[in-house]
Amino acid sequence: MKGIQRFLPILSLVLFAAILPAMAQSANPGPPPPPMGMGNIMHIMHGLDLTEAQRTSIHSVFHKYMDGDLGKAMQAMGDAHHQLEKLVWDPAATAQDLTKATQAISTAVGQTVQIQHQMALEIGNLLTDDQRQKLQTLLSQPAKDHGHMGDMHGEHHPPAQEQ
Repeated sequence: MKGIQRFLPILSLVLFAAILPAMAQSANPGPPPPPMGMGNIMHIMHGLDLTEAQRTSIHSVFHKYMDGDLGKAMQAMGDAHHQLEKLVWDPAATAQDLTKATQAISTAVGQTVQIQHQMALEIGNLLTDDQRQKLQTLLSQPAKDHGHMGDMHGEHHPPAQEQ
């Protein structure tokens, strides 16, 4: 149990980074842009004082997964979400159609999370104990404090001006 808790922050980071591109896919289905996901991971990882060897290894692990099973799983998740969106606006869609579409998303998310967990374990093995602890601290901060979040599409909107 303690081993799983050790990697929960890493899994959370990876899941967060992976879900954002998938959410953005809903408007434009297609493969998630790896640089966006990698940017989110690497942004937080910069706070861990990684060695050059660690950065290179983490980058390689991330791309191995994104170019392989994780990329395919995220594509399936984005496609399933896009299908649901189309059904929501389809006047001929039934409740059963919507249920099947939401089940397809659930299945795709489950598959994606399993693969992300494998990736998180690999990345976690590349970190020192101190870096894992610091990662936990960084992940416990609200997302806006990570300096990489706007709305779910990565856009930053200034507050409305009073007139």
